[in-house]
Amino acid sequence: MIAFGKFVFLGALSVASLSACQTTQSGAEKTSNLDCTNAQLPDIKIVSPSANTPKDIARFSGDWRGKWGGSLCSRLAIVEVSSDGTAKGYYAWGKTNDYDAGFSEIEAQIVGDELKFGKKLYFTFNFEKGADDVLLGKVVTPSSGRVDRISMVRK
Repeated sequence: MIAFGKFVFLGALSVASLSACQTTQSGAEKTSNLDCTNAQLPDIKIVSPSANTPKDIARFSGDWRGKWGGSLCSRLAIVEVSSDGTAKGYYAWGKTNDYDAGFSEIEAQIVGDELKFGKKLYFTFNFEKGADDVLLGKVVTPSSGRVDRISMVRK
C-alpha cells in the first residue's frame, strides 16, 4: 500500500507493448527525470535478480525516476525481484502545494506482464518499445476518471 497525502495507490506495472500512451524522450528529458531530487528514499540497495529469474520479471529491477505531468517528481525503486514474481521496493513522491514529500515501502506481485501493488488508484507502466531503460506510465483515479502520465528512466 502506498500512502500519498490523502490517497492510497494500487499499482500495475506492465511490460506489454505500448499502444495509446507510446511516447519517446529526448536526452534532455531523461536527464531532467534523473535530476528529480525532492522525491527522496532512504539508502537503498538493489539486489541483482538471480540467474533463474525470467527476463520479463528481472527487467523491473532498479531505481526509476520521473515526473508526473512533467512536474511532480517520483521514484519507484524495485529493490528485489524473485523468479516467482514477488517484488519488494519503495515509491517516493516530491513536495507540492497540496502535500508533503514522502515515501512508502511496497510489496508487489508480478503476474503476466504486470507488477501490482496497493489498493485505490490504478497504475500501469509499460517499457518503451525496444528499450529496457524507459517506463511509460499512467495512473487512473477511479472516482473521477482522471488520468495522469509519467515517463521514468532507470538511474
